[in-house]
Amino acid sequence: SREEAVAHAWNPEDRSPNVELKADDLFTMRRRPVAQSTDCVRTKMGFTSGTHLFKITWPSRQRGTHAMVGVGTLAAELQADGYKGLVGDSVNSWGWDLGRKQALHAGRDSAGAPLFPTSLTHHHQWIVPDQFLMILDMDAGTLAWFADHQYLGVSHQGIQGEVFPMVSTVWGHCEVSLVYLGSSPPILVHPLKTLAKVEVLRALNSLSPT
Repeated sequence: SREEAVAHAWNPEDRSPNVELKADDLFTMRRRPVAQSTDCVRTKMGFTSGTHLFKITWPSRQRGTHAMVGVGTLAAELQADGYKGLVGDSVNSWGWDLGRKQALHAGRDSAGAPLFPTSLTHHHQWIVPDQFLMILDMDAGTLAWFADHQYLGVSHQGIQGEVFPMVSTVWGHCEVSLVYLGSSPPILVHPLKTLAKVEVLRALNSLSPT
């Protein structure tokens, strides 16, 4: 519902001073044209369990040299001097560089390959579309992506704690929208004894005369 989506939108109280939220669009942030600064914003709600889906809209012409999207804890920095990929730069965040096509955590590659998607051989080979999906699975501790009508795979593993969707940008006047599309509840794991009992009963019922 729109009410639930708004509850998961960008947080006006948890952003760089150089970021503002559009008054007529609760789902869109805008970075002011400030030189030599990298700026972030976090969402209102964090996640510790369940699988969650987000639609992100970030026009390719507004990305610049360091366009990062991903998740981070409350300890992740929201502003830094100079131009850098702030989301994914520390142990407190996991980010995908949309221009360089790198999946980073603590400043290091985290996808098991230099580029993400891992099928790429050069970052100029493919342009991430203006709109794509981010899939956060906190039961598995993974971050994955969907774009151009295809599943791109898992970019990050080992995500722990409470994390919040984030973006960091260096491009003046850029606008990035994030809309929460919904979730699935945490996986319910049944004890092995219970599963075995179900299978035994199913087998016995199949032997019963009709």
